[in-house]
Amino acid sequence: MHLLDIDRISRGRYTTDFTGLTSLEEKKARISGISEALIIRTVEPGQYEIVGSPKSWFLAQAIQEAQVPVIIVDHLKIDELVTLKTPSTEKLPIIEWAEKISDLTIETPNLAELGRKEGLSRSMVCNLVRIDAMPFEIKEQIRKHPKLIKLGHAKVLAGLKGGQQRSLLSQIIQKGLSVHEAEKIARNKKPVVSVEKDPDTIKVENRLTEILGCGTMIDLEQGTLIIKYGKNNDVLQGVLEHLGYEET
Repeated sequence: MHLLDIDRISRGRYTTDFTGLTSLEEKKARISGISEALIIRTVEPGQYEIVGSPKSWFLAQAIQEAQVPVIIVDHLKIDELVTLKTPSTEKLPIIEWAEKISDLTIETPNLAELGRKEGLSRSMVCNLVRIDAMPFEIKEQIRKHPKLIKLGHAKVLAGLKGGQQRSLLSQIIQKGLSVHEAEKIARNKKPVVSVEKDPDTIKVENRLTEILGCGTMIDLEQGTLIIKYGKNNDVLQGVLEHLGYEET
Protein backbone atom coordinates (compact mmCIF):
# COMPACT_ATOMS: atom_id res chain seq x y z
CA MET A 1 0.00 0.00 0.00
CA HIS A 2 1.31 3.46 -0.92
CA LEU A 3 0.09 6.99 -1.64
CA LEU A 4 -0.94 8.12 -5.10
CA ASP A 5 -2.10 11.48 -6.52
CA ILE A 6 -5.89 11.50 -6.85
CA ASP A 7 -5.75 13.26 -10.24
CA ARG A 8 -4.17 10.10 -11.68
CA ILE A 9 -7.20 8.07 -10.61
CA SER A 10 -10.68 7.95 -12.14
CA ARG A 11 -13.83 5.90 -11.94
CA GLY A 12 -14.10 2.95 -14.31
CA ARG A 13 -16.18 0.00 -15.41
CA TYR A 14 -15.43 -1.90 -12.19
CA THR A 15 -16.24 0.98 -9.84
CA THR A 16 -19.17 0.42 -7.50
CA ASP A 17 -22.04 2.92 -7.63
CA PHE A 18 -21.66 5.43 -4.83
CA THR A 19 -24.42 7.40 -3.11
CA GLY A 20 -22.21 9.99 -1.39
CA LEU A 21 -20.47 10.74 1.90
CA THR A 22 -22.03 11.50 5.24
CA SER A 23 -20.93 14.51 7.29
CA LEU A 24 -19.68 12.12 10.00
CA GLU A 25 -17.44 10.29 7.52
CA GLU A 26 -15.94 13.58 6.38
CA LYS A 27 -15.41 14.73 9.97
CA LYS A 28 -13.62 11.50 10.92
CA ALA A 29 -11.40 11.74 7.84
CA ARG A 30 -10.41 15.33 8.71
CA ILE A 31 -9.43 14.21 12.22
CA SER A 32 -7.69 10.90 11.58
CA GLY A 33 -7.04 10.86 7.84
CA ILE A 34 -8.09 8.27 5.28
CA SER A 35 -7.61 4.82 6.76
CA GLU A 36 -9.09 2.63 4.02
CA ALA A 37 -6.97 2.07 0.92
CA LEU A 38 -8.48 2.57 -2.50
CA ILE A 39 -8.30 -0.49 -4.77
CA ILE A 40 -7.18 0.45 -8.29
CA ARG A 41 -5.95 -1.07 -11.55
CA THR A 42 -3.72 0.33 -14.29
CA VAL A 43 -5.52 1.47 -17.45
CA GLU A 44 -2.47 3.08 -19.09
CA PRO A 45 0.96 4.10 -17.87
CA GLY A 46 0.52 6.53 -14.99
CA GLN A 47 -3.30 6.37 -15.04
CA TYR A 48 -5.55 4.16 -12.93
CA GLU A 49 -9.22 3.33 -12.42
CA ILE A 50 -11.03 2.45 -9.21
CA VAL A 51 -12.10 -1.14 -8.53
CA GLY A 52 -14.92 -1.51 -6.00
CA SER A 53 -15.85 1.29 -3.62
CA PRO A 54 -14.66 4.83 -4.51
CA LYS A 55 -15.33 6.20 -1.01
CA SER A 56 -11.67 6.93 -0.15
CA TRP A 57 -11.26 8.82 -3.43
CA PHE A 58 -14.25 11.01 -2.63
CA LEU A 59 -13.05 11.48 0.94
CA ALA A 60 -9.67 12.72 -0.27
CA GLN A 61 -11.39 15.35 -2.43
CA ALA A 62 -13.77 16.34 0.37
CA ILE A 63 -10.95 17.03 2.84
CA GLN A 64 -8.70 18.47 0.09
CA GLU A 65 -6.01 15.80 0.22
CA ALA A 66 -3.91 15.52 -2.91
CA GLN A 67 -3.10 11.85 -2.34
CA VAL A 68 -4.91 8.73 -1.24
CA PRO A 69 -3.62 5.32 -0.03
CA VAL A 70 -3.98 2.71 -2.78
CA ILE A 71 -3.59 -0.98 -3.49
CA ILE A 72 -2.93 -1.89 -7.13
CA VAL A 73 -4.60 -5.12 -8.29
CA ASP A 74 -3.37 -5.52 -11.86
CA HIS A 75 -3.00 -9.26 -11.20
CA LEU A 76 -6.74 -9.86 -10.79
CA LYS A 77 -8.81 -11.61 -13.47
CA ILE A 78 -12.02 -10.18 -14.91
CA ASP A 79 -14.34 -12.32 -12.75
CA GLU A 80 -12.45 -11.20 -9.65
CA LEU A 81 -12.80 -7.55 -10.66
CA VAL A 82 -16.54 -8.07 -11.16
CA THR A 83 -16.77 -9.60 -7.68
CA LEU A 84 -15.07 -6.55 -6.15
CA LYS A 85 -17.44 -4.26 -8.05
CA THR A 86 -20.53 -6.05 -6.72
CA PRO A 87 -21.63 -4.51 -3.42
CA SER A 88 -22.27 -6.67 -0.38
CA THR A 89 -25.38 -8.78 -0.94
CA GLU A 90 -26.81 -7.50 2.31
CA LYS A 91 -26.91 -4.02 0.76
CA LEU A 92 -28.57 -5.09 -2.48
CA PRO A 93 -32.29 -4.42 -2.91
CA ILE A 94 -34.35 -7.52 -2.08
CA ILE A 95 -35.37 -8.51 -5.61
CA GLU A 96 -31.90 -7.85 -7.07
CA TRP A 97 -30.40 -10.01 -4.32
CA ALA A 98 -32.94 -12.78 -4.97
CA GLU A 99 -32.32 -12.63 -8.72
CA LYS A 100 -28.57 -12.74 -8.22
CA ILE A 101 -28.76 -15.82 -5.99
CA SER A 102 -31.25 -17.48 -8.34
CA ASP A 103 -28.92 -16.85 -11.30
CA LEU A 104 -26.00 -18.36 -9.37
CA THR A 105 -27.94 -21.62 -8.93
CA ILE A 106 -27.39 -22.25 -12.65
CA GLU A 107 -23.67 -22.75 -12.05
CA THR A 108 -24.03 -24.03 -8.49
CA PRO A 109 -27.32 -25.97 -8.26
CA ASN A 110 -26.41 -27.40 -4.85
CA LEU A 111 -27.97 -24.79 -2.58
CA ALA A 112 -25.90 -25.74 0.45
CA GLU A 113 -22.69 -25.30 -1.55
CA LEU A 114 -23.94 -22.00 -2.98
CA GLY A 115 -24.72 -20.82 0.54
CA ARG A 116 -21.16 -21.57 1.65
CA LYS A 117 -19.77 -19.62 -1.31
CA GLU A 118 -21.98 -16.61 -0.62
CA GLY A 119 -21.68 -16.72 3.18
CA LEU A 120 -25.38 -17.52 3.59
CA SER A 121 -27.29 -20.28 5.33
CA ARG A 122 -28.93 -22.86 3.10
CA SER A 123 -32.37 -21.77 4.31
CA MET A 124 -31.58 -18.16 3.31
CA VAL A 125 -30.59 -19.31 -0.19
CA CYS A 126 -33.87 -21.24 -0.44
CA ASN A 127 -35.84 -18.21 0.71
CA LEU A 128 -34.18 -15.98 -1.88
CA VAL A 129 -34.86 -18.50 -4.64
CA ARG A 130 -38.52 -18.63 -3.57
CA ILE A 131 -38.71 -14.84 -3.57
CA ASP A 132 -37.35 -14.72 -7.12
CA ALA A 133 -39.97 -17.31 -8.16
CA MET A 134 -42.86 -15.00 -7.18
CA PRO A 135 -44.98 -13.45 -9.96
CA PHE A 136 -43.50 -10.49 -11.85
CA GLU A 137 -46.12 -8.02 -10.62
CA ILE A 138 -45.45 -8.94 -6.98
CA LYS A 139 -41.70 -8.46 -7.41
CA GLU A 140 -42.23 -5.14 -9.17
CA GLN A 141 -44.27 -3.83 -6.23
CA ILE A 142 -41.49 -4.89 -3.87
CA ARG A 143 -38.99 -2.98 -6.04
CA LYS A 144 -41.16 0.14 -5.93
CA HIS A 145 -41.55 0.17 -2.13
CA PRO A 146 -38.07 -0.48 -0.67
CA LYS A 147 -38.82 1.49 2.50
CA LEU A 148 -42.06 -0.35 3.23
CA ILE A 149 -41.21 -3.90 2.18
CA LYS A 150 -38.26 -5.57 3.91
CA LEU A 151 -36.70 -8.99 3.43
CA GLY A 152 -38.91 -10.42 6.19
CA HIS A 153 -42.03 -9.25 4.34
CA ALA A 154 -40.79 -10.85 1.11
CA LYS A 155 -40.19 -14.18 2.88
CA VAL A 156 -43.75 -14.15 4.19
CA LEU A 157 -45.17 -13.31 0.76
CA ALA A 158 -43.15 -16.09 -0.88
CA GLY A 159 -44.88 -18.62 1.36
CA LEU A 160 -48.37 -17.71 0.09
CA LYS A 161 -50.27 -18.41 -3.12
CA GLY A 162 -50.91 -15.77 -5.83
CA GLY A 163 -54.20 -14.33 -4.62
CA GLN A 164 -53.08 -14.37 -1.00
CA GLN A 165 -49.78 -12.72 -1.98
CA ARG A 166 -51.57 -9.85 -3.69
CA SER A 167 -53.96 -9.37 -0.78
CA LEU A 168 -51.24 -9.31 1.86
CA LEU A 169 -48.94 -7.16 -0.27
CA SER A 170 -51.70 -4.57 -0.62
CA GLN A 171 -52.14 -4.47 3.16
CA ILE A 172 -48.40 -4.13 3.75
CA ILE A 173 -48.22 -1.14 1.40
CA GLN A 174 -51.44 0.57 2.47
CA LYS A 175 -51.19 -0.02 6.22
CA GLY A 176 -47.42 -0.15 6.64
CA LEU A 177 -47.59 -3.56 8.33
CA SER A 178 -44.56 -4.75 10.28
CA VAL A 179 -43.03 -8.14 9.45
CA HIS A 180 -44.60 -9.57 12.63
CA GLU A 181 -48.04 -8.26 11.63
CA ALA A 182 -47.65 -9.68 8.13
CA GLU A 183 -46.65 -13.07 9.54
CA LYS A 184 -49.72 -13.11 11.76
CA ILE A 185 -52.04 -12.40 8.82
CA ALA A 186 -50.25 -15.01 6.68
CA ARG A 187 -50.74 -17.67 9.34
CA ASN A 188 -54.48 -16.98 9.32
CA LYS A 189 -54.58 -17.41 5.55
CA LYS A 190 -53.18 -20.95 5.68
CA PRO A 191 -55.51 -23.97 5.86
CA VAL A 192 -56.43 -25.06 9.38
CA VAL A 193 -56.32 -28.79 10.15
CA SER A 194 -59.19 -30.25 12.12
CA VAL A 195 -56.92 -31.83 14.74
CA GLU A 196 -55.44 -29.29 17.12
CA LYS A 197 -51.66 -29.28 17.13
CA ASP A 198 -49.71 -29.35 20.34
CA PRO A 199 -46.74 -27.01 20.89
CA ASP A 200 -44.24 -29.83 20.29
CA THR A 201 -45.73 -30.54 16.84
CA ILE A 202 -45.60 -26.86 15.90
CA LYS A 203 -42.02 -26.72 17.13
CA VAL A 204 -41.13 -29.69 14.89
CA GLU A 205 -42.80 -28.00 11.90
CA ASN A 206 -40.89 -24.78 12.47
CA ARG A 207 -37.61 -26.64 12.88
CA LEU A 208 -38.16 -28.66 9.68
CA THR A 209 -39.00 -25.48 7.79
CA GLU A 210 -35.78 -23.92 9.02
CA ILE A 211 -33.68 -26.98 8.11
CA LEU A 212 -35.21 -27.66 4.68
CA GLY A 213 -35.68 -24.01 3.71
CA CYS A 214 -39.29 -24.48 2.60
CA GLY A 215 -42.72 -24.77 4.17
CA THR A 216 -43.62 -27.98 6.03
CA MET A 217 -46.85 -29.13 7.65
CA ILE A 218 -47.60 -32.12 9.84
CA ASP A 219 -51.17 -33.33 9.24
CA LEU A 220 -52.13 -35.10 12.46
CA GLU A 221 -55.47 -36.22 11.08
CA GLN A 222 -53.99 -37.95 8.02
CA GLY A 223 -50.69 -38.88 9.65
CA THR A 224 -48.66 -37.22 6.90
CA LEU A 225 -45.77 -34.79 6.60
CA ILE A 226 -46.24 -32.26 3.79
CA ILE A 227 -43.21 -30.47 2.31
CA LYS A 228 -44.07 -27.44 0.16
CA TYR A 229 -41.35 -26.58 -2.33
CA GLY A 230 -43.38 -24.06 -4.35
CA LYS A 231 -42.94 -25.87 -7.70
CA ASN A 232 -39.28 -24.80 -7.65
CA ASN A 233 -37.03 -27.65 -8.77
CA ASP A 234 -33.95 -26.09 -7.15
CA VAL A 235 -35.67 -26.04 -3.78
CA LEU A 236 -36.90 -29.62 -4.30
CA GLN A 237 -33.38 -30.74 -5.20
CA GLY A 238 -32.08 -29.16 -2.00
CA VAL A 239 -34.72 -30.99 0.06
CA LEU A 240 -33.82 -34.32 -1.57
CA GLU A 241 -30.12 -33.74 -0.92
CA HIS A 242 -30.84 -32.94 2.70
CA LEU A 243 -32.82 -36.18 3.01
CA GLY A 244 -29.86 -38.11 1.63
CA TYR A 245 -31.37 -38.95 -1.76
CA GLU A 246 -28.84 -39.88 -4.44
CA GLU A 247 -29.51 -40.80 -8.06
CA THR A 248 -28.28 -44.24 -9.02
